[in-house]
Amino acid sequence: MIHYICTTKHKYHEFYKISISIVFGTKLRQPSIPIDIDRKLYKILYDLMKSYGAFVYRIGGMPDHVHISVDITSKMALSDFVK
Repeated sequence: MIHYICTTKHKYHEFYKISISIVFGTKLRQPSIPIDIDRKLYKILYDLMKSYGAFVYRIGGMPDHVHISVDITSKMALSDFVK
């Protein structure tokens, strides 16, 4: 599931950012993300998104899914980022 919003017009130019909320679920929604490694997983996801130039608001989740709230620039295709 992905929700997104394009925003922000300035007086002299337009600037667009895309705010998205992404939810990744595990296969068959099985609780397969153990508590002892979830922070490591979130750190890996955070580093990966930062390498693409995204601004990460929050990453969290449960044993069967992960939530990500992030901004990407309008120069990046949403489909490429989610891949």
